[in-house]
Amino acid sequence: MLRAAKPDAQARQGKLHVPILGHSRPVVSVAFSDDGVRVLSGSSDNTIKLWDAATGALIRTFEGHSNVVSSVAFSPNGARVLSGSFDYTIKLWDAADPHLRGALQAGQFGGLCRQILKVRTGYLNWAPPGLRGGR
Repeated sequence: MLRAAKPDAQARQGKLHVPILGHSRPVVSVAFSDDGVRVLSGSSDNTIKLWDAATGALIRTFEGHSNVVSSVAFSPNGARVLSGSFDYTIKLWDAADPHLRGALQAGQFGGLCRQILKVRTGYLNWAPPGLRGGR
């Protein structure tokens, strides 16, 4: 179960706000949109799901990876979704629909996709707000 919380007193106290249910296997990665309105989750069910952070409602599911989705990220404007998987691919999706926009084959580099997205997002020119402008 994925749990989302509004940025209010309840959330600051670590209390559950909205349970988010929908993946058939464990959730491995989670990312909030910059505006805090949407949540992405990547799972060992090989899917990415987009959720409404306030209600926990499922907006859409992205399918196309053949192994665990180990990393998810929004583009800075929220229009695109990026996912990394243990299938050695990094995939680019439109956030507004479940269509695949492109893919990169990472090769046989173990956790490269996970590391690029979680540690070195700047290599893909998408950095978390606190890391923009540097590595």
